[in-house]
Amino acid sequence: MNYYRRHLGDYAAQAGWLSALEHGVYTLLLDWCHKNERAIPKELVYQISKANSRTEKKAAEKVLKAFFTWDHEQGWRHEGAEVAIAEMRVLREKKRAAANKKWHPKGVHVHSECNAAAMLSNNQYPIADNQKVPTLPTPPAVTSRGKGGLGSIGEALRKLGEKGYD
Repeated sequence: MNYYRRHLGDYAAQAGWLSALEHGVYTLLLDWCHKNERAIPKELVYQISKANSRTEKKAAEKVLKAFFTWDHEQGWRHEGAEVAIAEMRVLREKKRAAANKKWHPKGVHVHSECNAAAMLSNNQYPIADNQKVPTLPTPPAVTSRGKGGLGSIGEALRKLGEKGYD
C-alpha cells in the first residue's frame, strides 16, 4: 500500500501522550507496516525505526509495547494497520474485477493472434501492403566471393574499374 488514512483526531486521542521521539518512531513503524502489508519482523524493529542510541531503542520498545502485539510467527502486528490493509485488498479486488468486466467482457483474451502487418503505421503517408519498396543492388564486394562471402576491397575496386566506373 502506498497510501493509508490517518485521522488526526483519532491519532491524537490514541497517541497524544507520546514524546516527539516516540511519535517519530510510531510513524515510521506504521508506515512500514502499511507499505509492506505485513507485521514487523523482530530483527528489523530498530532498523525501521532508525533507533541507534539507547534512548531511541527505549522509545521504540515503549511504542511497540503500547501499540503493537507480538505474534511468534509473524512479528509485531498492529491491529489498525491490519484492518486498513484488509479493506484495501478488498477494494483492490473489486476494482480489478470491475476493470476486467469492462475491458474483457465474456472472457475475451487480452492477447490476440492478429496479423502484425495489419497494424497502423505512425507515418502520415502509410505504405500499403501491395506497394513495392525499391531495393538497392547488391554491391560487388559482397557478391565477389559467391554465396554471400566478402571479397577483398582490391577485387571490388578492380571490378568497378573494368565496368567503366572510373
